[in-house]
Amino acid sequence: MISILLKLLSLSIITSTVIISIMIDVEISREIITYNIFLQIFSACLVSMSMYKFNLRNVNIANYITYSRLVIMITLLVLVIFKDDIYNIYYSLYFTFFSFLVFIMDWLDGYVARKYRQITEFGFLFDQEVDNLFLFILVLSITISNNELYFLWIIPLFRYIFLLMKQIFVWMRSELYESFRRKFICVVTTFTLIICNLEILSFFLIELLSIISVSIIVLSFMKDILWLYRRNNA
Repeated sequence: MISILLKLLSLSIITSTVIISIMIDVEISREIITYNIFLQIFSACLVSMSMYKFNLRNVNIANYITYSRLVIMITLLVLVIFKDDIYNIYYSLYFTFFSFLVFIMDWLDGYVARKYRQITEFGFLFDQEVDNLFLFILVLSITISNNELYFLWIIPLFRYIFLLMKQIFVWMRSELYESFRRKFICVVTTFTLIICNLEILSFFLIELLSIISVSIIVLSFMKDILWLYRRNNA
């Protein structure tokens, strides 16, 4: 576990520090770097303990990619928290660029896992939680600048609402079928939320895209619930 932690920490500290140095001025980076290092250490410890729990002694390539996504996301989270202290006219462009990088890496870790047969239960759960954290960070960034769009919080909460409903309702505990529609909506929603973080967009356009994102997520969510209900009450 200690060896895994040291590997993850070295990756996270170096990567996140480089990103911060690119996005902000040196004068205000000290406090941000301090918060970032704390969160990176916390996440590295959490991931190391989780891997140990799943009896994994080494970090495979797919998990390294997923963890790299997490490192970038935590860095973006810290920058979102300190957004009011950052004076960089290109901030939203940098934020969007690194968000798209995370978005592409989400496809890459799955591809690598399948190609090199590195699919594990830990990797599957790790990827899902990182995906949802990414949605959380994107929504947080949008709502800090546009607090009228509070309804966007339903998007990152849907996963946990669904899991809670599975605990409450027995008929929801069946496995859902593989669905291109579900994956496509997830991709479209994530892409839309990334775009909404561009400062050059008008509030009207951001609001419109936000409403569309929430609408398609709700419709997809309801379709899956209805399918589970019909399957178990046929």
